[in-house]
Amino acid sequence: MDYESITTEYYSRWVGKNIAEAVEGAEYVYSDERNRVQAGYGNRFDLWVWMDDKKIIVSYGDKAKDNLGLLREKVGSTTNARELVQLLTEIYGGKLSHGVKYLFRGGAYAPGPARILRGVDYELYEDFFRKINPDCKELSWLREYFDEMVSEGVCCGVFTNGTLTCCTDAPLMPYMSGEAQEIGVNTLEGYRGRHYAADSARLCAEQIIKNGKCPQWSTDIDNIASQKTAESAGFCRFGEYIGITIED
Repeated sequence: MDYESITTEYYSRWVGKNIAEAVEGAEYVYSDERNRVQAGYGNRFDLWVWMDDKKIIVSYGDKAKDNLGLLREKVGSTTNARELVQLLTEIYGGKLSHGVKYLFRGGAYAPGPARILRGVDYELYEDFFRKINPDCKELSWLREYFDEMVSEGVCCGVFTNGTLTCCTDAPLMPYMSGEAQEIGVNTLEGYRGRHYAADSARLCAEQIIKNGKCPQWSTDIDNIASQKTAESAGFCRFGEYIGITIED
C-alpha cells in the first residue's frame, strides 16, 4: 500500500488542491468545503491551512474572504507556524485549532499486550467509555458504534486485571472513508506511561491495513504524549494544520 500517496490525497481533499503539486511559499485556494461542516466535526472551518517545511496552503471559504488581502500582505515564504497562528488570531479571531498530521511508515509489527475486542466485551467497553467521557450521558448510540468497530476489528485495547484500561476508536472520516481511517486512542488515568496506547494503536493500524485502508493520525500541537504515541506506533510527522472558525 502506498501510504504516502493516500495520505497526500486525503489532506489534498481538505485544502482543495493537490498538496504534492503546490509551489513553495504561500498559496490561497477557495473551497466551498470551508462553507460547510465536515463529517465528524462539530464546527465549520472557515479557513484551513496546511503547512510543511516548504509550503503554506490556505484553504478559505466565504466568511474568510474579507480579510484575505490583509493575510496575503503579511504571510511570506519564511512565515513559520507560530507566526501564522498569531497572524490568524489577530486578523480573524474566532476559534483556532493547531495540530500535527502524521504519515504511517509501518515497519515490523511485534504483538504486545493489546488485543482486538469482541462483541462480548461491550459492557467492559461501555464502562471504559464512561470513565473517559464522564460528561457524556446519552449513550444510546454507543452499542452500534462499538459493533461497527468490532466488525472491522479496529477496536483494540489492553485489559488489566479484567478492566479495559486502554482502547482505540475509529473517528468518522470526512473524506475517503473507504481508503483511509484515523486512529483514536485513550488510556485511563493511572495506566498511562506503560506504552498501552502505542501497542493498541499499532494493532489497530494492522487491522486497518487488513481492511484495505491507510492508517491516519492527527493530534493537537501541544499533545506531546499523543505525538510520542504516534511515533511509537509507526507514524512520522507529515505536516501541520491550522483551522479557524470565524464567529458569526
